[in-house]
Amino acid sequence: MDPFWILILAAILTVLYYLADSFTTRHIIKSDNKFLGMLTYLVLGSSVGLVINFLLCQTALGKIVDPKFTSISAISSTVLIYAIYAGIAGAVLTAAYLWAFKLSIDPALVVPLSSLVILYVAFYEVIRNSVQIATVIWPIAFVLLGIFLGLFNGESNKKKVLQSVFLILIVFNLCKAFNDIIMVKAVRMSDGVTFGFYRFLFLTIFAWLFSLVVVVLQKKIKLFMYTIYKNLSSLLVISLIMIVVFVSGGLNNRGAAATDATTLNIISSVPSLLIVILSALVNKVRPNTFNEDNVDRKRWVMRFVGAFFMIVGVFLLK
Repeated sequence: MDPFWILILAAILTVLYYLADSFTTRHIIKSDNKFLGMLTYLVLGSSVGLVINFLLCQTALGKIVDPKFTSISAISSTVLIYAIYAGIAGAVLTAAYLWAFKLSIDPALVVPLSSLVILYVAFYEVIRNSVQIATVIWPIAFVLLGIFLGLFNGESNKKKVLQSVFLILIVFNLCKAFNDIIMVKAVRMSDGVTFGFYRFLFLTIFAWLFSLVVVVLQKKIKLFMYTIYKNLSSLLVISLIMIVVFVSGGLNNRGAAATDATTLNIISSVPSLLIVILSALVNKVRPNTFNEDNVDRKRWVMRFVGAFFMIVGVFLLK
C-alpha cells in the first residue's frame, strides 16, 4: 500500500481519537479538580493503552497494521534510546493537549494549531539537508494557509486562541517535532508496531512518574488516587479509544518509515481540519458536546476553503 494513503488513513483515525479524547476529558472523567482530572486520564489512558497494545500485538492485527511485524522482540540499544526519548516526548505532548481539552478549549482550535508542527520539523530537516526546500515549500504554504483559514473563528474565540498558544504551539508542537524526527529514524531500524509498543511502554512509565511527582509536591496524592478509583468505570470507553490509538499509531509509524518527518506532518495535517468540521456538526446535533461557539455561515465557508487549500497542498507532494 502506498505510504501516502497509509498516512492519510492514520491521520483520519488520529482525528477520531482526538475527538474521543476531548469528549472523554469533558464528559466522562469526573473530577472537581481539572488538573487532577487530566492527570487521571493521562495515567489511565496510558496504562490501558499499554495493555491493549500488548494484547493486540498477539493477534493478526499487528501484522495487518505493519507487515514487517512478527512479534514483540528485543530491539537494538539505539532504537531503545529512541523509544525512551519518544515516550517522554509523547507523555508531555499528550498531557499538553489533554490539559487544553480540560480547559474547555475546543478541538476545533487545538488540532489545527497542533498541525503547525510542520514549521518546526521542516526547519530542522531543511537545515540538516534531509529534505529539499524546493520540494516542500509549496505544499507547506498551501497547508498553512488552509490551517489559518480553518482557525477563523471570529472575535469570540480570541481568548481561546491565546490560551492555546503556550500549550499547543510551544509545548505540544516542540515535543511532537522531536518525537516525529526520532520516530522516522527508529522505525527504519525496526517496524512500526514494535517501536510503537516500546514507545508506549516508556510513555506510560513517564506519565506515572510525572503525575506522582506533581501530586506529591501538591500534597494531593490521596485525592489523586481517589480520583483514579472513582473513574475506573471509564475503562471500557478508554479501551475502545486505545484500540483506535494502536491502529493509527502503527499505521503512522509504518508510513513514516518510507518518508521524512516534514512530509509525514504535511500529509497528517489535512484530516485535522476534519475535526473542525466534525466538532461543529456534532455540536449542532448535540449542543455542548465540545466547547465551541455557534458556527455561522462565514466561518463554515472559511473552513471549507481552508480544507480545499490543505488538500491541494498535500497532493502537490504526489
